[in-house]
Amino acid sequence: MIHHYQRTSQGLICDPVDDVRELYLHVFTSVCFGFTYDFKQPERDCVPEGHSRSYRYCLHTSLKDILILRLVPSLAMRFPALPQRIKNFRDAVAEMRQYLDEMISNCKNNFRGSRKKTQNDNLLSFMVKRNRNLEVETRMDKFTDDGSHALLTESEIRGNLFTYSLGGHESSAHTLTFAIYLLAALPEQQAWLMEEIDEVLGGRPDWKSQDAFMDIFPRLKRCQAAMNETLRLYPSVTVLPKCTGSKATTLLIGSEDRRIPANANVFVNMPSIQVHQPVWGTDAMHWKPDRWIMESDRMKGLDSEQLKAPPDGAFLPWSEGKRACPGKRFSQVGFVAALATLLYKHRLEVIPNVEESLENARERVMEVVNDTYAVMTVHMHKPLSVRIGVLKRS
Repeated sequence: MIHHYQRTSQGLICDPVDDVRELYLHVFTSVCFGFTYDFKQPERDCVPEGHSRSYRYCLHTSLKDILILRLVPSLAMRFPALPQRIKNFRDAVAEMRQYLDEMISNCKNNFRGSRKKTQNDNLLSFMVKRNRNLEVETRMDKFTDDGSHALLTESEIRGNLFTYSLGGHESSAHTLTFAIYLLAALPEQQAWLMEEIDEVLGGRPDWKSQDAFMDIFPRLKRCQAAMNETLRLYPSVTVLPKCTGSKATTLLIGSEDRRIPANANVFVNMPSIQVHQPVWGTDAMHWKPDRWIMESDRMKGLDSEQLKAPPDGAFLPWSEGKRACPGKRFSQVGFVAALATLLYKHRLEVIPNVEESLENARERVMEVVNDTYAVMTVHMHKPLSVRIGVLKRS
């Protein structure tokens, strides 16, 4: 992505929102399904034989227009004459299912024809392999004695893969996009992150390899703090749905007991609890990643820094408890890897308009970041009203 900017636009990020979405789309197609694409690779070069669209296009269209499933009756989706956008969505979903069926079948055939214990490192192959191993080890049928599923059906594998993509792609791209805008507007915070990135990555020439990066990931605490702080002030979703279940719940609020009846829907207002001043302090509305860092007396330098645990119940971007997001670690590693790569030899800078000072341009970026609306996730109203560049560091 950085090389593309340097080659085509002198470092200017033409569309940060769409470009980061494409970046994460490539991450998900690789990690979940084993498809790899170059950044801005032409669509015609990505379509295999037997298909009319690339898997990248099918996944992107399915995720982008997922609300069509709620707005258009399933019977109407079969009509030959439909608005182009709905028709594109319908056809993309159908071809994505074809891709998934082919990939599941290929994985099964590979495992049957090979005694090797390893396969491509992606979520699809893991699920197929785990299913097969469970079947072989237990020699069970589809159902256990109590009637519960022991194995996943192909439909369930497809559903899990799509759910991971739907739940992770948009929210992950959202967080990195907001962080890019914030760092461009706040150079002192960017310099603070670079100090850590230079020390940690500079000592590992092989840091781009998967094993090496997973080894140094715990040391990139400031980058993790930047993610936490972005999610605190700019969560990807504004409400967290919960339910009391079959029993009533009594909460102590202040000095009063409040009873919430059984089977009641509860919606947690995430933006409010994550800027609550009694918990987060008088600077709760300011983006300060260092609030997540504490120092230990037992070590020196950056190794003395530790990542703080969030206050109980006041930081819920991945939810909490039994229903916590299973993709939390995945999103953290992806964000830190992208941020470290971006800032290791480059810096983010706001590009002022004609006769505009750099200071005023940075203030304008903050105005854009704070002017948002929510659909399925939170979006900026006018992200393209400011220009951001990726420039080589001196």
